Amino acid sequence: MKNYYEILEVNSDVSQSEIKKAYFQMIRKYPRDKYEKKFMDIREAYENLGDEGTRSQYDSIDSLPDFIKNSYCAAVEFIEEEKFSSAIRKLEDILKHDYKLYIFKALLAETYLKNNNSGKAIKLYEELCEEIPQNFAFPRGLAHAYSLRGWNKKAIKEYKKAIELDKNNIALWFDLSKVYIGTKDYLGAKETLDTALQIFKDPSDSLSIYLSLIMLHINFDMKDKVKDYLDILDKLAKDNEDMKASIARSLTQIASYLFNMDEDIEAHNIVEKAAEILPENKKISKIKNEIEVISEYEEDLNKLDNDNNIEEGIKAVISMAVIADNEFAGKDKEAIEYAYEYEVMEYFSKYKASIKRLEKEYPNLYEIKLDFFTKVRNADSRKKLRKEYEEKYDKYSYILDKVNDFYINSQSDFYDGFQFEDDDEYGYDDIEVQKPFVREEIKIGRNDPCPCGSGKKYKKCCGKNL
Repeated sequence: MKNYYEILEVNSDVSQSEIKKAYFQMIRKYPRDKYEKKFMDIREAYENLGDEGTRSQYDSIDSLPDFIKNSYCAAVEFIEEEKFSSAIRKLEDILKHDYKLYIFKALLAETYLKNNNSGKAIKLYEELCEEIPQNFAFPRGLAHAYSLRGWNKKAIKEYKKAIELDKNNIALWFDLSKVYIGTKDYLGAKETLDTALQIFKDPSDSLSIYLSLIMLHINFDMKDKVKDYLDILDKLAKDNEDMKASIARSLTQIASYLFNMDEDIEAHNIVEKAAEILPENKKISKIKNEIEVISEYEEDLNKLDNDNNIEEGIKAVISMAVIADNEFAGKDKEAIEYAYEYEVMEYFSKYKASIKRLEKEYPNLYEIKLDFFTKVRNADSRKKLRKEYEEKYDKYSYILDKVNDFYINSQSDFYDGFQFEDDDEYGYDDIEVQKPFVREEIKIGRNDPCPCGSGKKYKKCCGKNL
């Protein structure tokens, strides 16, 4: 059985106002975007203890018949294990015995939602809102259920009811703004967040609201407004020394998100502000530099993507050379770079013309891998390079099977009969050639929409892991 008092870090004899105060302190300490599970536990505890009626029922659980108490404890355990159907059966059995135990009815409604049965959840929440109209948690739950069904107008109405009952609950204001965003109602979302700014004066609350306003204007393609909010956060950081790191890290997260969505200019502006706020932070400076480097080459990379006269292997070598390190763990990036470079070296005859064209048409990109291309184009240095790469094989073999264009020991016959012009000259004809994997599925370009449906380009979604 969950101890809601422990979750809120209060004693069981505290007043309702102290419970509310503890809740506000806890959600600031554990914001939803960083501590999803902890945040939801805190909210659940508050929704059960924040109202005198539900708190009274919770406090009386130990005095209930063993059947009810044991079924409730089992249901909670099933929910923790995500065995929602089993939890539902336990809770339904309790309510058959005593349908007036609305603390269990609310838990059942929430479990219905987790089990993707919003219809039953809505029915229960509607009953609860009618039976106990003063409890903010029930219209909040009903609003959430409505929004999952896409009934956004109804959801907005219920969130407003919940806010009327618990005006100082910042989580409700964010929930309401998200529904407005889902309905493409910019004015509704902005008005909600602007009103919240007038109510919540704590700097940490203000930070959360301003970050939401930044994302709102980005999502509605109103990026000219973002600078104003960046200036406000800059001042907030100057006025609150202990918040500098939090503000800078939050802005860096937004910048990384925007960069992955190909909003390069805005990503650069935001991470630059983060670096101004926290100039000594190495991680922020590193991400800033990465965004700047990739932005510098973005135009040439896009042209390269559409150049059918250059082999995909060369494009992969260049892309991996400029891709941000935060897209990969360092060792993984090294291994994937190794794999692509090994293929270009191993099948130089295939890539020779592409390298020459790269040098002529894309000198900036060629310069990035100048040392590698210089060595691979010379027969003597290529022979030495081959030995160097073969010595690294054991170090990187763990990831080679993740690279579609380079799969060790593939049974593909793609290169059967291919003439390697230098092999006989340097005695390579007796070496077992590693054959590349031939992709059977349709090729997806780096700038094509990702087939997973994320809305991102392939190169910055699923393609970044290849």
